[in-house]
Amino acid sequence: MLERTQPVQIPAQSSAVYVSLNEKELLAGADPDDTLLVFELNVAGRAVSRGEVFFDRMRNLKLPLQPNMQRTISGAGGKYTITLRSPVVARNVYISFGNLDVSLSDNYFDLLPGDEMVLELKSDADLETLEHAMQVISLTDAFFDQRPSYRAHIAADAPAGSTSYESRH
Repeated sequence: MLERTQPVQIPAQSSAVYVSLNEKELLAGADPDDTLLVFELNVAGRAVSRGEVFFDRMRNLKLPLQPNMQRTISGAGGKYTITLRSPVVARNVYISFGNLDVSLSDNYFDLLPGDEMVLELKSDADLETLEHAMQVISLTDAFFDQRPSYRAHIAADAPAGSTSYESRH
């Protein structure tokens, strides 16, 4: 893991390039499908913004299947806190409460290994109802399927000794 810190002065209401990196040097032989670059902006020692850069298309990334995120929800009186942790990268985390009327402080975010995400939640539902209805999924959870792939399914259904699909005109 490479870590670099660079102090910058950013005027209010401005935009500029503060870091420029060479992808080839940055990867230094690492697999782009298994590598992630994280930028974090800290003000007075507190992270106020974070961005991730992936080096390939989402479909090619080696994201962990079913990240097994730990979650806790606490609070009462309409104001609650959700705390999430993941031992691996969890991409595009989404929290749902079905048909309950819920307001979340954030949704669709990335959770990095060892990081903790604390969200504020407002709802008239009680804690037990919220705990029961809460679903937390990531991008890989949404597409994970125990069934065989399309190609494996076709191969399993093909009669013994048959050939692949043929196209005749």
